[in-house]
Amino acid sequence: MIGQSIENYRIEELLGQGGMGSVYRATDTSLDRAVALKIMNPGVATNADFLRRFKSEARVLGRLQHPNIVNVYTFRHVDSHLIIVMEYVGGGTLSDLIDQHGAIPIPQSVDLLQQSLHALDFAHSSNIIHRDIKPPNILLTEGHQVKVSDFGLAKIQEDSNATMVTRVGMTGGTLHYMPPEQTEALSNVDHRGDLYSLGMTFYQMLAGRVPFDRNSSAFSILRAIDQQKIPAPDSFNSNIPKSLVEIVMKSIKKYPDDRYQSASEMMEAINHFQETLGPAPDPEGGFAKTQILSKPPIFGGKSQRQSSQPRFQKSKSNSGHKEKFAVGSRSSSKVKKEKKSSRVSKAGKSMVTPQPASNSKVVPIVGAVLLLLVAGIFIGPRLFSSSSNSDNADSNIADSNVDTSVDGTPQNASAGGNQIVDGPTDPVAEDQNQNDSASSGNDGADNNADNSSSTPATNPTTTPPPAQDVTPAPTNEARTIQIYSTPSGATVRMNGRERGRTPLTLDNIQPELQRFQLSLDGYETANLQLDVSQRQVLRTDLTPLTGQIRVVVRPFGDIFVNGVQKATATSRVYQDELTVGTHKILARHPALGVWERNVTINSGQEADINFNFAQEFTVRVVSQPANIYPQIVVDGVPLMTSRGPRTTPAQLSLPPGNHSITVQLEGFKVVNGPIDIVLEDDIDDPLSFTLEPE
Repeated sequence: MIGQSIENYRIEELLGQGGMGSVYRATDTSLDRAVALKIMNPGVATNADFLRRFKSEARVLGRLQHPNIVNVYTFRHVDSHLIIVMEYVGGGTLSDLIDQHGAIPIPQSVDLLQQSLHALDFAHSSNIIHRDIKPPNILLTEGHQVKVSDFGLAKIQEDSNATMVTRVGMTGGTLHYMPPEQTEALSNVDHRGDLYSLGMTFYQMLAGRVPFDRNSSAFSILRAIDQQKIPAPDSFNSNIPKSLVEIVMKSIKKYPDDRYQSASEMMEAINHFQETLGPAPDPEGGFAKTQILSKPPIFGGKSQRQSSQPRFQKSKSNSGHKEKFAVGSRSSSKVKKEKKSSRVSKAGKSMVTPQPASNSKVVPIVGAVLLLLVAGIFIGPRLFSSSSNSDNADSNIADSNVDTSVDGTPQNASAGGNQIVDGPTDPVAEDQNQNDSASSGNDGADNNADNSSSTPATNPTTTPPPAQDVTPAPTNEARTIQIYSTPSGATVRMNGRERGRTPLTLDNIQPELQRFQLSLDGYETANLQLDVSQRQVLRTDLTPLTGQIRVVVRPFGDIFVNGVQKATATSRVYQDELTVGTHKILARHPALGVWERNVTINSGQEADINFNFAQEFTVRVVSQPANIYPQIVVDGVPLMTSRGPRTTPAQLSLPPGNHSITVQLEGFKVVNGPIDIVLEDDIDDPLSFTLEPE
């Protein structure tokens, strides 16, 4: 798509790809600015249920305006493309920074953590949980200001109901930052899950790595998250202070009640630690300390937990370089005193204008009364005569301000922040449209009035002539009949003789009772009669033959039937009625992968389909010639060990499901790869790859 344009967005560069879609850097040609376009995969854009929920919740996410959250400009649905237009952040990701520097110096790590906590505190105060915090989703400006991104996987909490954007994919690396409760069921995750994920991200900043071995299987990592003790970060970097280690370890406790209970509580612990530090040095080859943006603006009114003041208010300590955050604001009496004092000159003299004498008020009052009487005589009738027109204009203007969502629910423009709409976003154009709408409404009202006065009245004495009852004379001539079925393609037999497939036209049919039989694979046979002397069109809906399915995913996962998502992050039994024939049933776990089966449904029968991701199977990988050792690649990810690339020959332990396996070696090409497998048991025969010099 590089070089193409979608509306006024010219696509310049691919920034990244994921399970949900692709992100591009683009130029908004109407405003001449760089933006990021997140273009959803076509399968997502055609899912009506996803589209309805996403458009509804995208409006909420668009109001998350905060200096440490990526700004969402607008949401567009253009042809088959579902697009989110976002702020472009050009400084890379926190993941890039860790890859470049390894362990990040403590002052800078603390600074990045604080900015991230500000973002989460603001989101949580708006009842939004991110649920996918990790280094790749923490963007950085060139000055290393944090911008938390990818709220497309967020969960929006409400008092009476909890809804969520459909999860449409998660990279394998997400498993390293997943809290234990999320491995059991996605619905278990609350705001403390975000704090766990951010704590694990902080762990990686300080230690330069996550606590899991790089060559560990996904199942081994899941078991470590759920059951094993996580080693402290100072076991990988002895320079981390003990007090900071305690903060990290508390944030990644296995049980949510043992962690920090809010972003502000975790911020207080970090601030207390920061008081023991001096000014942050700028390490050689490192990056400058970023100013902490601790006072987010307030947009769109108050949420339930959000007060009228920021939760964290920055103030300077006496030392001049340490930053503290205090809760609270100035009292109203103090503000009033400041306003009053502003009315006094620097010399201390009162600036209040002396009041005139009481007699000076009489003349202006008499003049005003006379002016009102004159205005009432000449202007009043015009006001009353034009009231109906103004009412019509007002109603037209009000109607033009209503945005109807895809599910039919009126969405009034709004509560502040960025509005996520399908139409133009230029405020000047929108104001002009409203003015045009108002003026056209008045003109329409005046025209209607003129037309109604000039339209002649209907003569009540005039009556239409009586309708003549003309009945065609019966005839015994042959007729032409038409036969339709839903679905079409049914075989038609008339009086036992096959005549063709629907839709079907038959000529020279005698005008008498005829018997028809319509049959189609997968549907009940329809036996019908048609009196050709009375009707010449036969239509019928065929009844499908069906069977039942019962699908279970362990420990949990998404369920798809023929490409359509039917359940999200569930461990419960999913039941459905399907037509007879072969159907694709797919289960997807956010970390363990995808598992697809073709299932044959028979009429009146029930099929049980079990997907158990909580197991591992072995497969052996070899290569030819035997004296070269290419690296093994599974599902697009090159495998690594603590000593380097994992090469052939090797025996792999993988979770069940669909996998794509190949090998790679510089200077060689693979003749017979990749090899796609469905792993449902141990594979005895090795997967053998042949390589040739390029």
